[in-house]
Amino acid sequence: MKRLWVGIGCLAVILAMGIFLWIAFGQLHGSLARDLRQAGTLAEAGEWERATDLTHRCRSDWERYRKWVSAFADHEPVEEMEAQFAQLEAYAAAREQAEFSALCARLATMAEAMGDSQRLTWWSLL
Repeated sequence: MKRLWVGIGCLAVILAMGIFLWIAFGQLHGSLARDLRQAGTLAEAGEWERATDLTHRCRSDWERYRKWVSAFADHEPVEEMEAQFAQLEAYAAAREQAEFSALCARLATMAEAMGDSQRLTWWSLL
């Protein structure tokens, strides 16, 4: 009987961790995607200072949580986002508007996909 309660306790902990990751990943990647899209829009409008400030904030948020994301998510998109953030800084320094905006949109899409990867959906159960 004792093993039954230990098993139920373990399942409850796993469920709680899954719910926590679902919420945390959704919030982190959702705000990251929103800010990156806004940075792209600002760059298209010629507001480079605000756009670069926003991308620096996104990069620092990403760096702050990257180790936790790497612990629970696939490493390939994490590494790809790292490379694209570095490329984004180069485009910002060169003030290449089209490339900067396109890369912001790509990073935002990747951030949304990473957030969705931790969401409970019927197709993820298959």
